[in-house]
Amino acid sequence: VDSPKGSLLNFMASQLVLLGATPNGIMATGNAFAGEANYFYGVLAWVAHEGPTAVLEGNGQVLLQQVHSDNREFRLNDGIVRVENCVIKQKFSPQFVVGPNVKSVKIFGVWAKEGFKLENHAGDRVEADYNFKQGPSGFYLKTGWKENDPPDDWENTLYGFLKLQDFKCAAWPTDSAHSGQRVLFFSSGLVPNPVPIICSKVLRYRIPVYGGTELRYFLYPLNDAGRGVYVGVLFSDGSSLSDFQPLAQDSLPLSSARGKVGKWQEVVCPIGRYAAGKETPEILVCCENPWVTGIRAFVDDLSLENPKRLPVGWQDYDVGNASPSGYAVFGGGNFFVTAGGYGLVSYANDAFHFVFKKLRGNATLAARVDQVEDVGGTAFAGVMIRGSTCGKAPFFALISEPRYGVFAKWRADSGPASDRGDFETLPLSRLFIFASFGKGRRSLVFIPPTARNGPAL
Repeated sequence: VDSPKGSLLNFMASQLVLLGATPNGIMATGNAFAGEANYFYGVLAWVAHEGPTAVLEGNGQVLLQQVHSDNREFRLNDGIVRVENCVIKQKFSPQFVVGPNVKSVKIFGVWAKEGFKLENHAGDRVEADYNFKQGPSGFYLKTGWKENDPPDDWENTLYGFLKLQDFKCAAWPTDSAHSGQRVLFFSSGLVPNPVPIICSKVLRYRIPVYGGTELRYFLYPLNDAGRGVYVGVLFSDGSSLSDFQPLAQDSLPLSSARGKVGKWQEVVCPIGRYAAGKETPEILVCCENPWVTGIRAFVDDLSLENPKRLPVGWQDYDVGNASPSGYAVFGGGNFFVTAGGYGLVSYANDAFHFVFKKLRGNATLAARVDQVEDVGGTAFAGVMIRGSTCGKAPFFALISEPRYGVFAKWRADSGPASDRGDFETLPLSRLFIFASFGKGRRSLVFIPPTARNGPAL
């Protein structure tokens, strides 16, 4: 792409293959590129020819959203770049190489088998979920500080209007780690003027808070001032966990000084008790009333999880080895599902996250779809009766896609999936009811126009 300033190019649901002998980037912009290019829901490199996923030059603006790549690294050399919800399937490191000439780079929600690793030559012009790795147990956010990541010169965003001496909030190699070889090292020198709080953004990840959600981490003060370091949460509505003056399990306020210098102490805060129903996009490391010099502390094994995931009798499963892996939780009468994969397709196995109960005989399903995040492509949610969890099992489903509305989709046997040719746009507050009449594979779909009750999905 070498389009001029003022141009707009959108690539949607593209299947791009790298051809030729030269390992060029599949998505590439040239030095003259000054426009805007958006890549949504791209499936890249279905052949074994290796090359970079992206090579971006020029001073234009590029969005890469929900890109699944079988190729190699993203080379971000110039311009303004945002990367969201992308999947890198090969095992290599680093996945991103950011050059010194970029204007701004934001990288959020990237999944890779080796964890997320970034080679950064642009300093604080890069904002990313650095050292983040989703745990395997479902609704579970866990830092990757123990993953022995190669060091780089990127540090997390500092909140506030301070210019602190010797400020640092970054992964750090140490033999004193709680687990693994790295911790998060939080330190600062002189605070020139009294301020109520200093904070540094560590992670940005969208996770709902339920009644049982707990924030856990381990604190290792390196000096007495470091005993005042704690982990906070900024919610999507602009409020913060500290607004609720939460207590930790040790009955002390979360922001209180705690622990002994040179010793690890676990800190547990039942944030669901204070903030159930909110969403947390950012995790912070903080220190309140820092009127001292030389704040130094380690933080490790930070997690945000809901101990109880699904009701009794319910299961969830990644059909077709969907990547990234999905997970589901239930709280407040609502299911929350995050998923990856190609969806319900005719040319290959289905790949999606399935939350289900096993049933025999006839059945009726009802669910209210409150929200489906529009992450590009064919993101969907809905109700389904399915013969099994294999990739080409017979099924009938009534689903909602943010871009296409509500429609039926089915597979009568192990052949390709089919769908109704016309789409009907309906409010998500409508109740979706699906009934299947067993032996003859005969199905009935009913959408009552006024129904607004039922559990939310």
